[in-house]
Amino acid sequence: MSKGLPNDDLLQKLARLIANARVGRGLNQIEAALEAAVSKSSWQNLERGSRLDGRPFRPTEELVTAAATAMEIDLAEALALREAAVSNEDSPTPRRIRAAGRKLAKADGQREIGRIYRALEPEAQDMVLYVAEKLLSLQDRATRADGGPDPEEDRAPDTSN
Repeated sequence: MSKGLPNDDLLQKLARLIANARVGRGLNQIEAALEAAVSKSSWQNLERGSRLDGRPFRPTEELVTAAATAMEIDLAEALALREAAVSNEDSPTPRRIRAAGRKLAKADGQREIGRIYRALEPEAQDMVLYVAEKLLSLQDRATRADGGPDPEEDRAPDTSN
C-alpha cells in the first residue's frame, strides 16, 4: 500500500531536537550513532529529516527511542513528534486519489463505480465525494449560465436521511 508523505515541519522539529542535544553533549554524528547503537546513515537521516537523496525519511519508533535515550532527551516528546510527523502516512495521497479517479472514469456503469468506491479507504471516499460535489456545482453553474433548466429540478430528492 502506498504511503502518504510525512509532515516535514514536524520531522524538522524532531531533527533539530536531536541535533541540538547531540551538539550540546559535544558529540559528532558518528559518536552519537555509536552511542545510540544505530547506523551512521540512520542518524544522519534522522538529523536531516530526510534521506540524502531528498526522499522523505520515516524514522522508526525504535530509532527515535534509541536516539532520544542516547541523547538524554524527553522520550515522550520525541516519540510524540515522530508519531505526529508520520501519522498521515495512511491518508490518501494525490497519486492514490488520481488513480482512484482514473478507475472511476474507466468504470462501466453505476455498479462498477459503486464497487470501486466501496473499495477505497474512508479518507479517499470522502475526497471523491468532495470532488464530485464540486464538479456537480460547477456543472450546475455552467448550465444556469447557458440558460438551461435548473439542474435541481432534474435531480432525485436526497433520501439518505
